Amino acid sequence: MENTVDNSLDAVANSSSQRSALSRSIVSNTFFLFLAFCLFCSLVGCASRRSIPVDEIVVGRPIPTFEGEALDGRNVLFPDEIKGQAHLLLVAYVQEAQFDVDRWVLGALQVKAPVRILELPTIESLGARLAKGFINRGMQQGIPREDWASVVTVYNQADTVASFVGGIPGNNAAALLVDASGVVRWAHREGYSPRELMEMMTVVDALPSRD
Repeated sequence: MENTVDNSLDAVANSSSQRSALSRSIVSNTFFLFLAFCLFCSLVGCASRRSIPVDEIVVGRPIPTFEGEALDGRNVLFPDEIKGQAHLLLVAYVQEAQFDVDRWVLGALQVKAPVRILELPTIESLGARLAKGFINRGMQQGIPREDWASVVTVYNQADTVASFVGGIPGNNAAALLVDASGVVRWAHREGYSPRELMEMMTVVDALPSRD
């Protein structure tokens, strides 16, 4: 009788252990499937944006209406956010474009451009929208708190931004100079260039208002 009870207890323990292992396996597989799904959606999103003609003209056109999320937690509505002051908008579709974004920011600060600089990571994928909490926290860890208000990620209306800006070659960002009324006055999408920065400054100097 004692042997029977021991065997029964062993069987229950083995069954419980197997269920626990199976549960951990399911959770692990689900997690990795989710990561793979996010990666797939990101790649699809990047591919769709890269197919937009690079030579689409944006200069002279007003910024479209769209909403983004600043790293400081604010919901930011464009073009309301940029009315009344000249802005340099740096639009990036891929993480690798951050190097180009940093060069534009540094260059604009060095020449003391009288513009407000906003970085606009633009992520057009379902996976990114589902994981935006993780993405935002990751960016916060790599960006000083005082700069969080200057980084506005576009998730839900990324297609609006991408359709307006057009394709961006390589791992570059699109640099857009927008006047106080929300109209693009200068644009460059071929990567940072000191010569292009000085050309932008010439346009800035000719703007009617810097309020």
